[in-house]
Amino acid sequence: ELANRLVGITRYCKRPVTAIDAKEVGGLLDTNLEAIYALKPSIVLSSFTQSPNNDRLKELKINTLTIEENSLDGIFQSFSKIGQACNILPITNQKLKEFKEKLEKYAHLIESFNKKIKYQPKILLLYSFDKENNHQSLMAAGISYHNDLLNYLNLVNAYSGKHNAPQLSSEALLTLPADIIIYLESAPIDKQN
Repeated sequence: ELANRLVGITRYCKRPVTAIDAKEVGGLLDTNLEAIYALKPSIVLSSFTQSPNNDRLKELKINTLTIEENSLDGIFQSFSKIGQACNILPITNQKLKEFKEKLEKYAHLIESFNKKIKYQPKILLLYSFDKENNHQSLMAAGISYHNDLLNYLNLVNAYSGKHNAPQLSSEALLTLPADIIIYLESAPIDKQN
């Protein structure tokens, strides 16, 4: 696969065991473009949310493949885009098949559960980026791959607003009709493990 060819990762990437020498190049808001340039990558995989960096990478004449991460369909399509760009299409097609099979398995389990309880639970997905200041600004997962994933799994998003990640006060949280609240951790990956 690609792990042994990996030269750089963000602080939020899960480092493959075989990519121990891959250098960290920052994160979404503090990407170190000079470090990427120095690594001389044959291709950089980037997301739509990083478009300012994508423009700068193109100016530096670094081959960049932009993948879409904001919808489940976009993530599915990204498997093929990466496979084609890195000449490993049979591997990425197999990984996509395995991923979809797991999702289908969970969707059937959840559907069976929903039939038993005769109800479709409302799930509130929350996350935060502000742990350092001891006050968490909680954001709800809205119009994004999170919502697509909930729908795929026969679940309902308790947040039905038109924004993807609105900050919610404690009072606003109490007004949402959530049966289950899931807090998504967005902390950097532990470099020791």
